[in-house]
Amino acid sequence: MTKSVGALVIVLLAASSALAEEPDWRPVLKSDGSVRLRGVVVNHDVGCVFVDVGDRGIYCSGAGATKFAPLKDQSLDGPHGKFVRALREGKDAEHDRVRGKGARHLFELNRAGVIESTDGGDTWSKPIPLPKGLKGGEGAWIEYDPKNDLLYVMKAGGDLYKLSRRK
Repeated sequence: MTKSVGALVIVLLAASSALAEEPDWRPVLKSDGSVRLRGVVVNHDVGCVFVDVGDRGIYCSGAGATKFAPLKDQSLDGPHGKFVRALREGKDAEHDRVRGKGARHLFELNRAGVIESTDGGDTWSKPIPLPKGLKGGEGAWIEYDPKNDLLYVMKAGGDLYKLSRRK
């Protein structure tokens, strides 16, 4: 009986560590027939999140992407012009690598998930698995909010997800 209990403890410990490694991606915005997401950018200074909702324009939310509203001034020379420009001009650009908390801190989206480097790309972490149904590749976007330590991923036409990295 002692061997059975010992084996059960080992199995339970392995299962709990595997569950602990699963990232807790949370859906923030969902694409559907009336909403089609085309891009995401984050104001790294304050954590505001901007999304391009196609024909509906650009929406924004405060840090944490909890409540989106249409951006009032969507001009390129307005107060949020650089974010509007990034969304409008970025639809054909690569969005699979972003800066983190400093010049040598990077996040990259690849087929295995999100990898992180703190040394300018010389070494990379083990991949953080992506949300189910989202694969890296063409049309994928990654963004990072260094102020609140949040990762965002989406695929054009798909859902927007966030991952809190604070422990």
